[in-house]
Amino acid sequence: AWATPAAMRPFTDKNSRNNLRMTASEALSLNSRKTQRNLNALVIGSSGSGKSRYYVMPNLAQANTSFAVTDPKGELLSQTGAYLTESGYQIRCLNLVDFARSDGFNPLKYFNDDQPEVDCTILTENFITNTTGNKPYAGGDFWEKAERALLNALISYIYFTKGHKGTLVDVVDLLARMQASESDETRKSDVDLLFEAVRDLIADFDADPFPDQWGLEARQAISGLRFAWAQYNTYTQGAGETKKSVIISLGVRMAPLHMASMRELLSRDTIDLDQIGRTKTALFLIIPDTHAAFNFLVSIFYELLFEVNIYIADHLPERHLPVHVQCFMDEFANIGKMPSFERKIAVMRSRGISTSIIVQ
Repeated sequence: AWATPAAMRPFTDKNSRNNLRMTASEALSLNSRKTQRNLNALVIGSSGSGKSRYYVMPNLAQANTSFAVTDPKGELLSQTGAYLTESGYQIRCLNLVDFARSDGFNPLKYFNDDQPEVDCTILTENFITNTTGNKPYAGGDFWEKAERALLNALISYIYFTKGHKGTLVDVVDLLARMQASESDETRKSDVDLLFEAVRDLIADFDADPFPDQWGLEARQAISGLRFAWAQYNTYTQGAGETKKSVIISLGVRMAPLHMASMRELLSRDTIDLDQIGRTKTALFLIIPDTHAAFNFLVSIFYELLFEVNIYIADHLPERHLPVHVQCFMDEFANIGKMPSFERKIAVMRSRGISTSIIVQ
């Protein structure tokens, strides 16, 4: 049933700054352990009904948690940025409208050293999902699976040879060096030779009767490169014509990453996703409202935001972020698909993360 003012009163903090504002008169306490209610909200409104002005902006004005905000056209940043800065916030912005005014964002920086292969697979899945379109039964497509294997191989090779300094720009450049011949299937590209060297290194390690002498860092790198080689070997099972088609298809998916402004954005990281739960921060995602060419990057951003901060919370004694993080996900239907979002939204409450899904 709809709550009456009397029914809402036990769930509202007497200090108005400690609430998630719903209306001018109704609010929900941020202390979810006391109320036994989560702070996830679904906001539905037609175009121009004030979803941002009458819901997002009043909650940003509370200045009571960290924020991650989808900001079509950048209006929220322009109207609240100065106030939040004065309130002691660190302001970060992923600007996909004006790249020159954006912070840098390098997804590989946030790979977890304890499970980099998993993070590589998540990044690949997210990228493929958000560049596939609305093809029916896309998950069972042979070409798509081959592209997944190749992209997994390239990302993991870059990570396990360059570490957190590796970027998606390196991955794109590695793909650009690939070739496949229909007439001569024995012809090797530079990348084929790189992965053959990886295969030989793994063989040398496996044949060594004293593997411990390689050192911990070398053994970890070889373990990761074994994953990269296995994925690349899956891709190489196709005929020359097949491999050429896979290279071209993956190249088309990654075409936006060749843009000079996009390369600059992805070549560094100043967005600091791992700090939002530690210090008061406002992250704004300015996205174009006229096209969806960069939706995959927004989806990757949110996926990493949740993954990184859930992991951080799980490894703190209190298993909870020091600073609560509220995500105001405006234009939710237009920010790409996060393959595991329905799982994350079910468990993020206990880690100190909440989200407002805003749809038109």
